[in-house]
Amino acid sequence: QGWTNTFKENDYILVPKKITGFTQKKIDLRLIKFLSWLISEGYESINGNRLRIYQNNRKTLELIKKDIESYCLDNNIIINKPSIKKTRDIFSLQITSKSLVDHLKELGYK
Repeated sequence: QGWTNTFKENDYILVPKKITGFTQKKIDLRLIKFLSWLISEGYESINGNRLRIYQNNRKTLELIKKDIESYCLDNNIIINKPSIKKTRDIFSLQITSKSLVDHLKELGYK
């Protein structure tokens, strides 16, 4: 009955049977979490180097930030001081990084 991001046991969730055009490499769980949030609650700027994830819960964004920072550090990806800001009553994780965007494109993210 409409869109929700809250699930409970025995709920049905629609997922694609197969995703084409994406890499066959194993992908780090930290990156999977980041991409999941970016796709569901995120925004990519027109110039392509700025990524944002919106969330009511600041602690959730802090965990996402910690994961993507450690992933980038482990993979020699330069990110420019990710920050969490509050606008009105919502928080956003803001990342500016050509290096990260290029990395995502190499993996097949469009």
